[in-house]
Amino acid sequence: MLLLAVPILGAAFFLHRTLGADACLPLYKERIIDPAGLVFYIEETDCDTIAKEIYAEISVSKLDEEKRTLLFRYDPELRFRPTIKVLNKKLIVISVERVSSVFYQASRWHGMAILRTFAMGPFDRGATRHFAAVSSGSV
Repeated sequence: MLLLAVPILGAAFFLHRTLGADACLPLYKERIIDPAGLVFYIEETDCDTIAKEIYAEISVSKLDEEKRTLLFRYDPELRFRPTIKVLNKKLIVISVERVSSVFYQASRWHGMAILRTFAMGPFDRGATRHFAAVSSGSV
């Protein structure tokens, strides 16, 4: 009986950890209100399912709206905090010192172009590529 209970309990624990509500935990949240009337949300999440995944998301909304739009989702390297600026109500600048990988990048939001600047590459080897991109597509 004990030999049967141990694998069942192990499988139940595995399913709970991979499918349960505690599989992803927020690590960091910040809300930035810009003088232009925009609210930026920076969130880091740690998902500990089958493989460990940490990702950061930057989203935006207008001050009087609840609906957020995702602007940038990436794998942060060493938890560098991004900086966000709005220039002339025409350009949103998102700067992150170092990024391991990029999952999503919006190019425009409500007529404003989005400029992303970040370094990407192995932190310890010095093989870093720097990126600065403005896209002209529409969102």
